[in-house]
Amino acid sequence: MYLHCTILVDEHLRDSPASPAIKEYRVRIDHRIKQLTEALTNELQVSPERSLRGGPRGARKAVTQLIRLGKSSQACELFLANKSAIIKYNIRQLKFEGSTALYIKKLSHMFFATLMDTGKEFMKAFTEHFACFSAFIIWAKTELESFSGIFLRQVFASKMSLSTIAECVHVVRQQCSKLGEIGLELSFELNNKLFKDVEKAIKDSRDQIEDAIKIRFKDETWRPLNLHSKQEICNFVKDTKDASGLDLSKLIYDECYLSLTSNTIQFSKSFISFVEDLMKLHIGEMHDLISDSIVGVFKAQISQVEHALKIKKYIRDHHFILKNAKYLLENVTTLAVQYYQEKLGEPFKPFLLIQQSDFKRLKKISEKVGAMV
Repeated sequence: MYLHCTILVDEHLRDSPASPAIKEYRVRIDHRIKQLTEALTNELQVSPERSLRGGPRGARKAVTQLIRLGKSSQACELFLANKSAIIKYNIRQLKFEGSTALYIKKLSHMFFATLMDTGKEFMKAFTEHFACFSAFIIWAKTELESFSGIFLRQVFASKMSLSTIAECVHVVRQQCSKLGEIGLELSFELNNKLFKDVEKAIKDSRDQIEDAIKIRFKDETWRPLNLHSKQEICNFVKDTKDASGLDLSKLIYDECYLSLTSNTIQFSKSFISFVEDLMKLHIGEMHDLISDSIVGVFKAQISQVEHALKIKKYIRDHHFILKNAKYLLENVTTLAVQYYQEKLGEPFKPFLLIQQSDFKRLKKISEKVGAMV
């Protein structure tokens, strides 16, 4: 009521002709406006002792009253500072419990929900003050910068698996995209901040898989995988299907054998996981890197198969080696293409070419080596 009366008197004095009495009232009312502004400013002021005193409702009321007093710029600055304090407080309160992915999920939800709520409140409070909207955009980008720093430290500073990194990046991108509902588009800025670290993680994971392929082939004996019991093989086939989508059921024989090597199965599982992770990390700017990495890793495995066909001591194992190659070139690539198409809505053309040509090429190598013996 006191504020309302002060504003009415101020408006009346503005429209009144100048006189000694009016000047005296003008001085008094200006003094009252100054006192009110200081009180409201103090209510919104952020400090270690009282950064959140009064809560969101108190902050909204103080902002509205400052705007009515003609202090919209000051109200905007204090409103956003108050929201920054809320974000910092909530981050400090968020405890790291369980996995990194779980923490990032909670952190992302809290941060982007706060940005969303702030945007909605801001639009209501400053509807007629368009000059303030640029300040809000700058504030949001500054807060994203701080959030990204925390995200990068948590996800990339330690040796996380690509699957964990992919899950965290996928979650944060999803949360960020929701800001589009209020017309705030920060996905481009977010992806720019993550780009170098995501790129490095992809390359490192690709190199690790290719190194593992070389190591495994040193111990390859080209023998079927023996799970020793019917129950064990059933469990193994089920777990593989649940984890990767690969169906091994038609490859079971003699109750406990799979007509693939342990090496082939291990590669197939890791490769499909790699493809799934890359699809979560995919953005247009990384398309070539991701496509090349998928092809490169798969060709590294096929290259080792080709090398085995050229070694004379494996001449009697050619039929079994080709069976493993066929599984890779038909079943594994088909599943990888399926994941790719679900994400991007288009076929993975490099694999279509590989499927059509590589098995024929491997058969010719086998025939040529066999003819030489």
